[in-house]
Parts: sequence; C-alpha cells; structure tokens
Amino acid sequence: MKLKNLGKTYTLDSENNFSLEKDIDLSQEVINFIDIILDYFRKNINIEIHSAYLRGSCLERNMIDNDTMDIDMIIVHENDSFQPYGFLDKECTDEIIEIMKSSYGFSVYPDVRIDHIDHFLNSPQIRFLCKAVYGEKDLSLLKRSKSEIINWIDEHYNAWIHRIVRQIKEDKETFNHDDIRSDIKLFFRDLSMKFMIENGEFSKSLTKCHRVMIENYPCYSDDLDDVMNLFLNIEEYSKEKIITVLNKILLFTKSLKSKKPYHIKVTKRR
Repeated sequence: MKLKNLGKTYTLDSENNFSLEKDIDLSQEVINFIDIILDYFRKNINIEIHSAYLRGSCLERNMIDNDTMDIDMIIVHENDSFQPYGFLDKECTDEIIEIMKSSYGFSVYPDVRIDHIDHFLNSPQIRFLCKAVYGEKDLSLLKRSKSEIINWIDEHYNAWIHRIVRQIKEDKETFNHDDIRSDIKLFFRDLSMKFMIENGEFSKSLTKCHRVMIENYPCYSDDLDDVMNLFLNIEEYSKEKIITVLNKILLFTKSLKSKKPYHIKVTKRR
C-alpha cells in the first residue's frame, strides 16, 4: 500500500476559528454507499434513527474510489437502553460489505458508530467534524475556536494515552490487521493534534500527522517511520516483526505519559 495525502488541512479564519464547509452536495457515489448503510440499519437493527452523519475522508474528498479505505458514519438515536455508544459487529459489517460488492462491484469498510443522543451532544469535536446526511435535526457544529479545541485536547490527552496503550496491548494478542491499522491511525492523529492546533492548522491526513510527529520528535523519527511502514505493509510482516513495532508504540507512548524519553536497556554479556 502507498500512503497518499488524501485529507484536507484546515486553517484558522480571521476570528480564530476552524470551520468546515458542510453546505455541499454529496456526490452520487457517496450517497449510494450511505444509503446502503442506512437501509441495512433500518432493516436489521432495532433502534430508530434520530439522525445520521458522515465524517472522514469520504466527506473531505466527496468521493469513493480505490483510494478509499472506509466510510465513516455516526448514527444517533434516543433509545436509553443503548448507551453511551457502540459499533456494528463483524457480522453486520460483513453483510454490508457484501451488499456493496453486489450493488457496485467493490466495497469499502463500513466504520459505523452508534451514539446515544446525549453522548453525541457531549462530543463537540465529533459534531464539528461531521456532516448531517439524514434526520430532521442537524446536531453538527459549524465552527470551533482554537482555544476550545486545545482545552478539549488537554482534557482528553491522558485518556488517549491510556487508550493507545490498552489497544496496542490487545493488538499484540489478536494480530487483527484491521484493528492494528485503526490503532496506528489513532496513535498518529491523537498525538499530533495539539502541535497542529497550536500552529493554527488542523488535519486528519495520516501523511500530515506522521510528518508533524517527525518534526516534533526528531529523535524518534526511525521508530515513527517503522510504525508507518507497519500500517502500510502489515500483510508482509511476521507476527514477531509486528510485535517488535507495536512495542515501539508502547515505549514511545509510555514515555509521553512519564514525560521521560524512552530507552531500551541492554545487558552486557560477561
């Protein structure tokens, strides 16, 4: 796999806000794949949809093609029995993928999150990064200020560190390639975000996030390149090699938590 710079980079406006253009007409191919997911949800999931939202590369690029890895959606509901959020299970995603293939000859991974409305309302960054595609009431946000995003990052940073460590440890047990790729994306995006925001820009492009990490942690550039190479070429890696790179993520992330640079202890032979 070759990494392409597919995401947009957003900059501050004159009022020190980040804003996303949401008043756009989605392309027919994007609408087709959204409809497959919504139709499947209505027929198979016993939850009434309040509203639905598109986010990620399909929204930023407004297209689905061979460079598209997944389609990111959030379905919001008001059923108090299902809180605070969840995801479609593997059986559901596999069935949606088969419908995509039979309808259009190819598929993308349906990354669908299911949020209770209270949880969604308390997730301003997610609301900011998505566009309403279904429902009578649009709960997305048009703008967020630089200070709001920095405060949000500071509130969640430690939790992100703990999440990365927990999920990478799980990856070392399961070796699920899709999960490992997803967790590497979170690693780069979460840990590069504050550097970008403080510099007056924002992007979820993995190319951009990787470059920002290299610029701010130059001593660890080789390890960060190794992590990116695992993301791009995981099918070529043995389990032992995957573990080696995942351990680099753990060591790096734990060093941020402790505020100390990590190092590997070497025992001298007698």
